[in-house]
Amino acid sequence: MTGIRGRSRHRAALPALGLVRIASWGIAYYVFHALNPLLIHVAIAVAPATFNTVNKWAAGISDNLALGILCEAPATGVPVAVLPYLNSAQAAHPAYRRSLNLLGEMGVLVGSYELHRPKADGGADRYRWEEVLDLLAPMLSLRS
Repeated sequence: MTGIRGRSRHRAALPALGLVRIASWGIAYYVFHALNPLLIHVAIAVAPATFNTVNKWAAGISDNLALGILCEAPATGVPVAVLPYLNSAQAAHPAYRRSLNLLGEMGVLVGSYELHRPKADGGADRYRWEEVLDLLAPMLSLRS
């Protein structure tokens, strides 16, 4: 998992779970090391998900590899979880709420985040990285 300012709580635990991180444009995928990561995705965790990422993804805009994979993932049955990271002014925009609802309708698991004030420190210390893995855990146990 990439961290805000280098913070990550789960990076060290992933190898113990037999998971390998593959990242592209800030989106991390986790695959079991025995599987070919080019052929099979076990789950996709999108964290931190910015205002721009959430809205482009929901709109089907596939202008980079990461968004292309996200746009295709719900149709392939790969569990996907997203954990937003944005400020209260961005979250108040009507497009954002519609985008989250649309992602939910597509089967994407949407986590919560305590919003921070615009132009503030960003609330990185309150960002719960583990929540995105908690969202995916039940989906992964169903697949084993």
